[in-house]
Amino acid sequence: MEIFCPDKYQNSQPNFRLATDSDKRIVTDLLGYYYNVPADQITSVKQVGEAEINSNNFLVNTSSQQLIVKRLTAHRQCSLLPKLRLYLWLHKQGIPVPRVYKNSSQKFLTSLDDHYWCVLQFIDGHFFVGTNLETIEAARVTERLFELLTNAPENCTPDDNPVEMLLNPTECQTLVNLAENRREEWATLFVNEIETVLSDGWPIVKQCLNELTVNDLLALSGFSLSHIDLHPHNLLLCNNLVAAVLDFESFRLAPRKIMVSFSAFKLLRQAFMYGKSYNIKFAPKELLKTYLSGLSRSDFLDANAGLLARMEILRRLFYILKGNFCAENANAKKWNMDIPMHMRALRETRLLFGE
Repeated sequence: MEIFCPDKYQNSQPNFRLATDSDKRIVTDLLGYYYNVPADQITSVKQVGEAEINSNNFLVNTSSQQLIVKRLTAHRQCSLLPKLRLYLWLHKQGIPVPRVYKNSSQKFLTSLDDHYWCVLQFIDGHFFVGTNLETIEAARVTERLFELLTNAPENCTPDDNPVEMLLNPTECQTLVNLAENRREEWATLFVNEIETVLSDGWPIVKQCLNELTVNDLLALSGFSLSHIDLHPHNLLLCNNLVAAVLDFESFRLAPRKIMVSFSAFKLLRQAFMYGKSYNIKFAPKELLKTYLSGLSRSDFLDANAGLLARMEILRRLFYILKGNFCAENANAKKWNMDIPMHMRALRETRLLFGE
């Protein structure tokens, strides 16, 4: 199984396509009824990205400004409101995050068409690419962000179940046994490429799972408020500075050291791919050294960062597999396209963290 292949984070600019007539109508109605933006001032409505998973973003151009309208499809209001308050609090602490606009009722969330909606400031920039200067800056902002999150006000803490964010090796082993007992179904459950990657990498999955079990490192990660998905497309940069930390939905109670390690892996991988695309030979040890140079505390990134990152990769992988083999989690099958990325990541962590 080849590693360090291009993945969905390789594009440095967001993709836009014209919104459907139905979406354009709903967005126009939302802005007109709840945000006092007349329809005749809206010049275009574009959808950001290709697929709708947990949310959908629309870039709205008006005669006077640009806005991001976010449709939230898989969230509860009681979970979203603390996260939006957290965004505002982080902004006051100097973390670059988009401004959240209140509607005409002075609320951050609007219920319309069976969804919750919010309107955010549009911030121009490009996604994290992985140059040395960007890597240092991303490490600096990540460290500052996580330090602030440990002291966030209580009303900014969402009520999501934190246990969901921790890998359970016993449950995973049960799922491994179930998947192996139904091995003849893999070709039906997964498309050809995914089934091939899964079959080739299955011994690595079992090896990594056994590694986590025998090392008993679950106790290393205390739960605290974290950003659980700080990947290259959730950092906007401009002139080598972070212009915005995106995806407020990904703030939740989680094992902090694991989330820091997982974020470091995603950023280091992007930096490696940047060098590869320009035929620059970056030694993984040099990339890690560059990342660490952006930190003020030597203990911010755990010495077992590679192992901790694999814990999160395995958690995500087994969440998807459970969706394919267990009826009660069938909704997770929408992430099947990420299986090859996670399978490769299990090996890539060892190289990037110098194991």
